[in-house]
Amino acid sequence: MANKMDTGNGNMKYFRSPTSEKELLLRVGKRKITEVNIFLENKQKPSAIPKTNPQLLYTEIKGKIPRFDQISKMSFTRNGKLRFATSDPVCAVQILYLEQILNVSVNTSVIWEGITSRFLLYEIPTNESLEELSTELQSSNNFEIVEIRRFIKSGTSPEVSLALITILGTVCQKM
Repeated sequence: MANKMDTGNGNMKYFRSPTSEKELLLRVGKRKITEVNIFLENKQKPSAIPKTNPQLLYTEIKGKIPRFDQISKMSFTRNGKLRFATSDPVCAVQILYLEQILNVSVNTSVIWEGITSRFLLYEIPTNESLEELSTELQSSNNFEIVEIRRFIKSGTSPEVSLALITILGTVCQKM
């Protein structure tokens, strides 16, 4: 899952943790999060998940997710997606394993905004790789980096740049 994007002059603009999305969700449970939100959408994009008998949907999901009782909210969005909310990271991972609902193939996606925090670092040397920056920050602080984005204008080669760091957990908690 390590994603990297090169600017053409050797400067990496993007780094994503090699840890899988499911493993990150399990780790976020140690950070005392309040809620994980996950969307299910039809793999065939223009189509929505059918809004059929709610009891049938409830029964099928209950049969596929062992920790179903940990789901605090389950609702349809205006654009036909199914939204789940849970405070249990194991239940969230079980939702991510769903591949079909009511004989419809589905994609799952985590909404990271409620379980991650972002901050901006100034004057990061562009000759330092984002992997090195990630390792250095994680070793000297008590947090786990999900991704780093470096801001460099196309066609330029500055010596320093801004870096947006996304970490697991929210700022208002004690780390």
